[in-house]
Order: sequence, then structure tokens, then C-alpha cells
Amino acid sequence: MNNKPLPHFLQKNPHQGFTALDLLFIIMIMGVIVAIALPSLLSSKNKAISAEARNTIGAMNRSQQAYFWEKKSFASSIKDLQLGIKTQTTNYNYSTRMTAKSAYNYAIARREYVSEGLFDRRPVKTYVGAVFIVPDPKNSQNELETVAIACQADSPTTKRPPDPTYQNGVLACSDGATSLSR
Repeated sequence: MNNKPLPHFLQKNPHQGFTALDLLFIIMIMGVIVAIALPSLLSSKNKAISAEARNTIGAMNRSQQAYFWEKKSFASSIKDLQLGIKTQTTNYNYSTRMTAKSAYNYAIARREYVSEGLFDRRPVKTYVGAVFIVPDPKNSQNELETVAIACQADSPTTKRPPDPTYQNGVLACSDGATSLSR
């Protein structure tokens, strides 16, 4: 018997079945492929979950800006934004809150971790977006503009994160959050 697996496969009689060595070789190759591909597939699920929230917060921020320029106030509900998004999905609860000079949009995680295997728990982050009405620095006639920011909570939480701020011309996420965009 030849101990080299590849020539062994090539020289087999087509009427013979698989040997234990053939099956062992195939199982080993499949195991290597799974070991390489599995971590990538598992992290894809977590990326898709957070992409849902990031995209929705971005859309809510842009819609708040458009709503403000059309109605001269911010939308007080998700329905008013006319985005067609649900207030609750499998992974997030969405809401909006307005003040006279700002609107806050929330994607609050429904659970802190998602299980991706027997010993693998991945964090689910919470997001907050904000739109502020500010004086237009390019115009001296007291015209206004809107500016927006999106923030991600640094640690998993199912609670509403602290609101971003706009002070002295600077947008900032609150402590415990990281800016995603401006």
C-alpha cells in the first residue's frame, strides 16, 4: 500500500469503496476548513447586528435634519420621521427624543451579549445619535445650520446611553461612548 494520500486517490480502482484512511483524510481536511472559516462567520453575525443599529441611527439623524428644515422643529416620534423603521427589532429598541435645539435618536440593545457558540459571547453595543441646531459660522446674519453626531457605548448595556453634547462649537460623545461620525 502506498503511504502518500494523493497518489493513493489517483490510482484507486473506480469499483472500490473508500477506505478508513480515505475518510480520515477527508475529515481532517474538512476540520481544517471549518477551523479557519468558523471564527470569521461568527464575527460576521455580531458585525451585522451592530451595522443594523449604526445604519438606523444614521438614517434617523439625517431624517431629523430634513424634518427640521421642512417643519422648523424636530420630529417627536419615529413615525414622524417617515423612515418605515420599527421601534423594536430582534436586537434593538429604537426611540427619539427632542428638545427645542436638539434631537436624540437611540438604538438601545435588547440584550448585552449574543451567544455565538458554547463558550463565545459577543457584546451588543448601544448607540445614540444627536442633531443640534447651531449658528452657521460662515454666515454673520444669525442663520442656523444642523450638525449631527453618532456615538457607540464603550461597554455593553441595555440602558439609554448619556446624550452627546455640543459646546463651544464642538460635538462630543459623553464619557463611556465613542464617536462614530460627525
